[in-house]
Amino acid sequence: LLGQAPAVPGGGIILPPAYQSAGSVAKDAVTATPLRLSLDEAIQRGLKANLAILERDTAGRSASAERMQFLTALRPTLRGEISENVQQNNLATFGFRFGGFPQIIGPFGYTEMRAIGSMNLYDRVSGKNLAAADQRIRAVQLSADDARDLVVEAVANSYLTIIADGARVDAAHSEAETARILY
Repeated sequence: LLGQAPAVPGGGIILPPAYQSAGSVAKDAVTATPLRLSLDEAIQRGLKANLAILERDTAGRSASAERMQFLTALRPTLRGEISENVQQNNLATFGFRFGGFPQIIGPFGYTEMRAIGSMNLYDRVSGKNLAAADQRIRAVQLSADDARDLVVEAVANSYLTIIADGARVDAAHSEAETARILY
């Protein structure tokens, strides 16, 4: 078996106890026949199914959303208003009385449009929050890289252990066959 891809029952990866706390998600159906996987295929399967990596991805998206929230507080705001008014006035209510001139003016209307913008020129708290969010994103990225490295290490270790165990079995068979022949 040395140099061949090891057969893993059902295609599963057996992780050492230190790495089992994160768990994994079953992606493929379990089969009775062993799968022959290359080291790269085993690592890719481990990366796709590990819960710690999936959790770190979710934390990364959450940190990015939090950063966008803090960034929004620093951006200018723009608001628009449109109003329309139609009215008529009775000049007698204002104390005007003109002969030969109509007492009621209108109806007349006007449309008013406004754009209102505002911006904080300096907001220390929001700036500090944004810097903290940037550092949180960096920390989550480093944590995800660390989790990925641990999974790769665990899968590669398991893969090589399977190859070594297969070589030990072959050696034991060879020793037994040699002993049988010598006997």
